[in-house]
Amino acid sequence: MAIELAMLELHYPGRAPALAGFFLHDGEHLEWRLLEEWSFIEDPVERMVLANTQAFLESLVSEHGAQRTLEMLEDLLSNVLRLSTRVELIQATAPLHQMADALGRLLLSAGDSQAATSSSPTR
Repeated sequence: MAIELAMLELHYPGRAPALAGFFLHDGEHLEWRLLEEWSFIEDPVERMVLANTQAFLESLVSEHGAQRTLEMLEDLLSNVLRLSTRVELIQATAPLHQMADALGRLLLSAGDSQAATSSSPTR
């Protein structure tokens, strides 16, 4: 079972890209972890949009399934919010949700209360 990782990044002019979250996909399920705290975003409208990313992703997956949602994000995201190229995690053996939790703690410096989490099966 191949597991793929894609990073969700914020790109603002004149700044280094910032990690906003990530996706893990195993062909059947999509797990993601996102920042929940967006106070570092200066523009209140952008902050509100980013704060609603979790609900937006959940609705996409509910409507289109995990695989199609990831494909849509790869095609549609650009400008400030971008999705990296998928990379395969070669020796991944843990369950997807456990890997996502561990990566969330490592990459997003988040305990359970600081990162939005979700998962969904492919339809």
